[in-house]
Amino acid sequence: MITVEWSLGAGEAAGKVPVKILSRTRGGGKHGRMRWKRALMTLLASAAVASPALVLVDTVPAQAAPRVCTSYTEALAYVDSGVRYWVRRPTVGYNSWDHNCTLRVGDNAPGAIRALQAAIRCSDGGNVGIDGVFGTQTRQGVINVQSNRQVGVDGIYGPQTAHVMTFGIFIDSGWFASCNSVWG
Repeated sequence: MITVEWSLGAGEAAGKVPVKILSRTRGGGKHGRMRWKRALMTLLASAAVASPALVLVDTVPAQAAPRVCTSYTEALAYVDSGVRYWVRRPTVGYNSWDHNCTLRVGDNAPGAIRALQAAIRCSDGGNVGIDGVFGTQTRQGVINVQSNRQVGVDGIYGPQTAHVMTFGIFIDSGWFASCNSVWG
């Protein structure tokens, strides 16, 4: 994505418009888009020489803001007497491994919230209930973890908070079993 800005002089029209570069070449992929981008930048640069008031800004997109955690990802921790034990961590989508997400009061994602509530227990955030509801008790647990682990305190679970948490282990039936000291 590039942004084209222009001004035609004092008191004249001005504007700013994002332009998405698409490749129509077969198998062009990333390299095809780069060829189109270079071609467009060359054309626009030529126009800027003809009209010095034209300003080109090539922007690099920032990392996407965290989305709401909608489920959890689980990884097999161990098997004992035929029972499998799974580490669960809130993610965007079931087993997506996309951990760049948030949870806050009022969010409706029971699986992700249960995984978060177990992590609160395992991270010295308090003995919160594991009910899949992000209410005041869960918020206070997140605040406790953030305060104890010295990250920004806002009561919202996000990437920074996740980085300092220890995640819970669940058995096949979905019940919380213990804490994991490996995946954190």
